[in-house]
Amino acid sequence: MPLKRQNLVEELKNEALKILKATEMPLGVGDIAKKLDVSWTTARAILLTLEAEGDLSSLKTSKSKVYFVKVKMQEIFGAAKVDSPSQSRRSS
Repeated sequence: MPLKRQNLVEELKNEALKILKATEMPLGVGDIAKKLDVSWTTARAILLTLEAEGDLSSLKTSKSKVYFVKVKMQEIFGAAKVDSPSQSRRSS
C-alpha cells in the first residue's frame, strides 16, 4: 500500500476510534461514514479492520451491525464476575 494511502487509513482509523469513544451508544456503519465524510464501504472497511485488530467489538442488531469500543462497554456494564455452574454448586 502506498505510504500516502496508508497514512490516510491510519488517520481514518484514529478518527473512527475517537468518534466511538466519545459516544454514549454503539454506532452503525452509516453513522461513522457520515461523521468521517467517507463512503459506507470505506467506513465498513475501517470498522472491520479496527475490530480485527481488537480495538472494537460489534453486535448484530435486527437491522444491522453496531460497533463500540471494548473498554467503553466494560465501563457501561461493569466487569461483573460470572461464576461457572460448577463453581456455583461448590459454594452452595
